[in-house]
Amino acid sequence: MTQFNEQPHLALAFINLALSFNNLALAFNNLALAFNNLALAFNNLALAFNNLALAFNNLALTFNNLALSFNNLALAFNNLALAFNNLAPTFNNLAPAVAKQPPHTVPHLLLMAMSENLRACTRILRRK
Repeated sequence: MTQFNEQPHLALAFINLALSFNNLALAFNNLALAFNNLALAFNNLALAFNNLALAFNNLALTFNNLALSFNNLALAFNNLALAFNNLAPTFNNLAPAVAKQPPHTVPHLLLMAMSENLRACTRILRRK
């Protein structure tokens, strides 16, 4: 210590050297922070692209669900057509009973109308 007291310029030189190393350390810290900020920016960019990908996946799922709904609707109409087709023989079997009814009576007219309506429905559904 007596050397530094006797030569104050030497003490100042060491203090300046220590301050220089501190400044160098701060410069490296600032550089590290800059790289960390750059890494965070790239992470945010990656998250944005992931969110965009998820949005497109959700949109694709929505369209798939819509397609499934239309398919289910088509199946429902097909099942309805099958039901009418299955009912047609029943009404055809009623034809002899209709023929036995006296013409222009209420049961005769009702059975004829039901048979004709069913035939018309099955023709329409077969076309589709």
